[in-house]
Amino acid sequence: MTDRMALVGSDVEAGLELRHSGESRMPPSWVDGLEEAQYSLSRLRSKISDLDALHTRHLHRPTLDDSSEEERQIETLTQEITRV
Repeated sequence: MTDRMALVGSDVEAGLELRHSGESRMPPSWVDGLEEAQYSLSRLRSKISDLDALHTRHLHRPTLDDSSEEERQIETLTQEITRV
């Protein structure tokens, strides 16, 4: 067993593969997970920005009437963000 393998151990996280350079031209399997996470984060940033705008608009409305449509939109968007 090499020093490298002794440090890594046998219980390496699933999907994490050690490859020798030149052994394969395919990217490591964790790249797909990274791309999915980056996509999810970009969607979250957009939704959080939308939620911030809704909150700002709701707080700065000129009247104190109940605007249930804005509150419903805020609640729906909050739930969407929580699910991601």
